[in-house]
Amino acid sequence: MKDKNKVKTMKTYFVNHIGKLMIYIILTIIVVVSSTQWALITKDLVDTATNHDMNNFIKTVLMGLAIVCIMMFSEYFKKRANNVLYKDIAINIKSDVFRKLIRSNHSDFSEKRSGEYISLLMNDVEMVNNVYVGSIIGIIHTTILLVISAYVLFQLDVLIGIVVLLMGPIPLVTPKFTEKLLTKRKTQHAYQLGKFTAKVKDVFTGFEVIRSFNMYKNINKVFQKVNVDTESAAQGYRNANALASVVAGFGTYITMLACLGIGAYLAVKGQVTVGVLMASIQLMDNVNMALLDFVYEIIDLKSVRELKDNVVKIINQPSKKEEGIIKDDFVNQIKFSNINFSYGDKQVLKDIDFTIEKGKKYAIVGQSGSGKSTLLKLLSGSITPDQGAVYIDDIHHKEIRLSSLSNLISTIHQDVFMFDTSIVDNICLYEEYNEIAIQKALEIAKLTQFISTTDIKDEVGESGSKLSGGEKQRIAIARAVIKNSSILILDEATSALDIELSREIENNLLETKDLTMLVITHKIIKEQLQKYDEILVIKDGRLEEKGRFETLTFAKDFL
Repeated sequence: MKDKNKVKTMKTYFVNHIGKLMIYIILTIIVVVSSTQWALITKDLVDTATNHDMNNFIKTVLMGLAIVCIMMFSEYFKKRANNVLYKDIAINIKSDVFRKLIRSNHSDFSEKRSGEYISLLMNDVEMVNNVYVGSIIGIIHTTILLVISAYVLFQLDVLIGIVVLLMGPIPLVTPKFTEKLLTKRKTQHAYQLGKFTAKVKDVFTGFEVIRSFNMYKNINKVFQKVNVDTESAAQGYRNANALASVVAGFGTYITMLACLGIGAYLAVKGQVTVGVLMASIQLMDNVNMALLDFVYEIIDLKSVRELKDNVVKIINQPSKKEEGIIKDDFVNQIKFSNINFSYGDKQVLKDIDFTIEKGKKYAIVGQSGSGKSTLLKLLSGSITPDQGAVYIDDIHHKEIRLSSLSNLISTIHQDVFMFDTSIVDNICLYEEYNEIAIQKALEIAKLTQFISTTDIKDEVGESGSKLSGGEKQRIAIARAVIKNSSILILDEATSALDIELSREIENNLLETKDLTMLVITHKIIKEQLQKYDEILVIKDGRLEEKGRFETLTFAKDFL
């Protein structure tokens, strides 16, 4: 049995795909061996031409053709293997990061802007995948190329091999000179990309406001600033990378010059043939290019080290084991006991005491900002009171698992979120329901006629852009109905509907047996409020009065 809590590192993702990694390594070895054999073919061709040996020349040409075919086929499959390995590792990393983010608690999402999470997934993780994972795979290739090319070079001429061995480490020390600068510039670039993503999301989300208030000129200025800052940060990283490349290239070319000089000197002295010199040049080019690539890859690895560490830290954040009582049903009552709650220094709820009984219907009325929505957030577990407690069937709501609270309670907000998928998926939320359950939800939410003029599998568009506000609210009601929770909370859930349609849906819900319903409303309609078992009047954060409509002071003007 695997330990799910085992700490993950980047090495973990390669180990998890060891089979694909080995295939890539084997194909890389075939490609590199073919490449070095091509250098030896070059040697044989030059030597046979020099010796006027036609028989060996034809054999060498045929052998060269075979090696080229092997090298090209293996290179193709090596690249395919590289793409598969990269894809699978990238999927795993993104999935692990997403899994941690989506399991964050409510306060985490409240404290951070969604743009920050989007940037983390789209920018930071993508950089780690492209640069870090890509560099590790590249280092495997360059190491194999370096070792095999150096070995064959030693076989051709020991002295040339020794020179290459002595001069080779020179380019490897160059990253030390630019490491800090690159890391700093890469981190700045990632930070600015995060701000850019957040700002773009903010602008497009507020498109209607921009259009309505004719903000085009000002919003262009805002975008221009974040755009310039982001691209300036990108330029700073590219400049630092250019410096690192020049420094690394200088060391590599000095090494190459020394190796070529030795090879040419030996050829002039007649100690090696021209063919050996040609093959040595090719192999030295392999070695030096491998060294140069190796240096660039090390530079890239170091430049994203902070981003990589941050991604690994998120992946390894301990998953909070859900604790508490599993409660599958609501049996008796909900009690709000001496509830006090503040947002910072502003007290929103003061000494709230009342009881909700199973199966009854409650309307909550009061002026905007009086604390109605906050009261129901306490029930759903989104926030916790500063003082007092909420009890469900005499169990402190803190002792009940959040997943149980989510199953017991369905909340419909005024501002409805729609996933960019079909109508039916937005109702069922990717769960499987039978046709009877779906049809019942459509009927209660008064969607039957709407569905008859469209297709339930039609896409709703981003944020429900293809739907009206009323259609979105009715889909949200159907979503809550099909979930079949014991407790239903409606927070101005029919505000976008006309009075008649709103009344019909409200009546359907009021007639649902065993459903405990709490409705926040600003629609003070006598005929409707008289149907509720109890009305709670909230004023300035206090429960001003409660009871049936006919008994309340505030209702006298409507009687």
